[in-house]
Amino acid sequence: MPDTSGLDYTHDFCKTYHTLVNERNDLLQGNVVLEKLKFNEVFFNRRVPVFKQYRSMWEGSVGVEVYAVGLHRLEREVETVDNFTAYLKSCLKDEVREQIERIAETRYLGLNSENGLIGILFPGHLVDFFTVFSEDKRDA
Repeated sequence: MPDTSGLDYTHDFCKTYHTLVNERNDLLQGNVVLEKLKFNEVFFNRRVPVFKQYRSMWEGSVGVEVYAVGLHRLEREVETVDNFTAYLKSCLKDEVREQIERIAETRYLGLNSENGLIGILFPGHLVDFFTVFSEDKRDA
């Protein structure tokens, strides 16, 4: 039987999801952590740059940006969202959860403006196509 007593915001899935959202909001809002963009130390012998460590051009440019935005954590972030979604669903009553899951899996939804209910517009077996004939076959 699912726990329908409400969300527990101290649950690990809620905390990790909240952390993920905060990190993504920082990225979207341009809150840049300069340390994440650092890729090497460089000294100069007059006008000649001398790097403390050799790194390829990719590591010093694209690689830094990939790290800064967290692409290396993408798999873990997807797991975080999946866990949070599963937790939210576990807090719903069975009949509500079934409806939510069906809506989430449906491509074409509509809102009935008269009663405010969401409905499925088209059946899953609907096929939309048209035929194209080559010119020589159409004339025959």
